[in-house]
Amino acid sequence: MFAKKIVFALFALILGSMSMASACSGADPAVRAAQTGMSADGGINHYTISISVTNRGNKKQASNVLQFVDIIQEGIKRDTRSIPPLRPGQTFTTSYIYARSSDAGPGTTTLMLPLNMRQPASPGIANCGTGNDSATVTF
Repeated sequence: MFAKKIVFALFALILGSMSMASACSGADPAVRAAQTGMSADGGINHYTISISVTNRGNKKQASNVLQFVDIIQEGIKRDTRSIPPLRPGQTFTTSYIYARSSDAGPGTTTLMLPLNMRQPASPGIANCGTGNDSATVTF
């Protein structure tokens, strides 16, 4: 019984320290993406990729922050979407249209969507948490 209490106490301590370590005391833009639509035009399918960035931190980003979500396929940057400075809890949503042959099989295209910050020079100010700075979409 005593051993179970010790194990439980250690487990609670570890969980508590993990949540404290993941707390973000500044701005924390988080990237999410999903394929939200598809239309066909002859032999070409047009896939709509919805991209959203939410500031999950507790501080707003500076008005001069320059940030983008790059759209990367197989290591090649295909496009980019500009993201404005965000207040805590604010979400900015944009989209990207990807065209590919209707003969391409499902699950054969993967896009990586990382956040790219150019300013300020000290990224901890505009982004104190980097574990949620990218998304991947496969269709």
